[in-house]
Amino acid sequence: MPSAAALKRSVQREFRLSGLTVRPEAVHALESVLRREENAKESLRIIMDAIKARSKAGQPVDRDLVREVVRELSQEDAEMEQSNLEVVDAFDMPKFRWNTTRRVFYEAPAEVSAKAHIAALQDRLTVIKQRLLRNPSFAPPVAGVAVLGSQATPDRQSGETGPQQRRRHRVQADARHPGGNSDGSHIQLTQIESLAASAGTESCVLGMLTRNSNGRLCLEDANGKVELDVSDASTGAGLLTEGSIVLVEGELRDGVLVADNIMSPPMEERQASMAAHGNLDFVRGGDPHSESALESMVRLEAAREDAAFVIVSEVHLDDPTVLANLRRMLQTYEELDDEDLPTLFALMGNFCSLPFGEGDGQCGAKGYKTLMRTLGGLLAEAPRLLSHATFVIIPGPRDPVANAGSLPQHALPTFFSRELLEAMATSVDGQPRVRFGTNPCRVMYLTQEIVLFREEMLRKMRRFCVRKPDESQRPMVEHQARTFLQQAHLCPLPVHARPILHAYDHALRLYPAPTTLVVAETSAQAVTKYEGTTVLNPGSFALDSSFVFYSPSSKSAQFSRVQDVIPDVDEVQGEGDNAMEQDA
Repeated sequence: MPSAAALKRSVQREFRLSGLTVRPEAVHALESVLRREENAKESLRIIMDAIKARSKAGQPVDRDLVREVVRELSQEDAEMEQSNLEVVDAFDMPKFRWNTTRRVFYEAPAEVSAKAHIAALQDRLTVIKQRLLRNPSFAPPVAGVAVLGSQATPDRQSGETGPQQRRRHRVQADARHPGGNSDGSHIQLTQIESLAASAGTESCVLGMLTRNSNGRLCLEDANGKVELDVSDASTGAGLLTEGSIVLVEGELRDGVLVADNIMSPPMEERQASMAAHGNLDFVRGGDPHSESALESMVRLEAAREDAAFVIVSEVHLDDPTVLANLRRMLQTYEELDDEDLPTLFALMGNFCSLPFGEGDGQCGAKGYKTLMRTLGGLLAEAPRLLSHATFVIIPGPRDPVANAGSLPQHALPTFFSRELLEAMATSVDGQPRVRFGTNPCRVMYLTQEIVLFREEMLRKMRRFCVRKPDESQRPMVEHQARTFLQQAHLCPLPVHARPILHAYDHALRLYPAPTTLVVAETSAQAVTKYEGTTVLNPGSFALDSSFVFYSPSSKSAQFSRVQDVIPDVDEVQGEGDNAMEQDA
């Protein structure tokens, strides 16, 4: 242990070398911490790295900042894990816009105005464009500068030959090789308003697929619109829907852009996007974590192999069989050892098999309150789960929320949610960790971002697809996953297909790409991985008692289902059977 004077000199020298101004009380606070450390030199290095990440330009480092950094670095693993499991609602997400002049994201207010629709579409285009211009195929080569991160791999199974294949590979140049094209050139984007000046020559245009008043397909960017002919165009993987942003390579002929190739812009892996923006927290805002804190979180993620999320969708509480199967599932987890208990349960709607309303064949407010009370009583039968895991209740498209017809959806109103909480309060000691989330909402777990979204998207995307994808090359689940991630948006559709609250369109954004994307639909369970992001559908619990067991440590999903249970006699039959099956 160095002497007090030597320790003080070391601290002051580190601040000078870092170019930081420090207050005397901050130096004293740091000295007192280092005196308790066995390896003061290494501890000082770690703390200084964290201080440099948190400090703001022009502001001196004070005692509060030092204490905050030390407290963060001193967290025990269990405390760190719990404090870094957070459910973020769509309406709480900060709105970041891209400044094209300074080339940085800045936080802007989410204002409801007549111009919000136009601003949302422009933001979608600029977010994808700034991402695209980092792709080596589109970025001008800079001598001696390596490209950071990796971006999407092009499709190599198109079956095309000759000139068409060469044109296609020009757009889909392999981004895994820094420098883009082998001859050192790069693809230049042309704005629609400049197409007339290059008529008869091939251009590459980035824009959104729309329809004009005559119902004809068009390509539109921030400066213009042009009619688009895709009848002879080759396409890449994914669903090219109206409302999606695409790259079009073709020629302007008689006022019509005749496409040779049309595809979604290549995506960028999460780590590359985060690094490009200094690990900016797009979900919660605020200061980014220090490098040392991120290293601790990554280490904890890998070590916590027993951490698990259980994701269940379409929980029809008016169906006795669904209730019996849900009880069986909860009781099975309730009987596990403490170290095997799940970390999070996500229960997603619809929570009633009938649409909400007061007419015939509908579920009214009184009936829905009863369903919530039933769910609360069911959860109260698993007190160990409630005290250990976080439960997230997410509404479905037909559940009664303030804006059920548009995205993002609000959480279930207090009028209904209090019924669930009151039913649990009679049986559970303490405050259960139950969150009523929006649709979509995001779970931030250590360094991971898990998006939870309940919507029948595949049917809508098929309906508004301008060119049918080739399912002989890859299954539809892969086409859909690529579309979400390449479009960097949960709803790349025209506004009349699924209305959006445009002031909160940023809450539907998938940029940077999430660690895991859960899109819950009533179609069969499915999971795929694209450029480091896991995309999965947990299936319908109401249909076949299926759900997903997700492991954050391995970022993998395991399909599961509850064995069918006969209501009211489930405790009599199958006493020795396993309550749940897990598919290999």
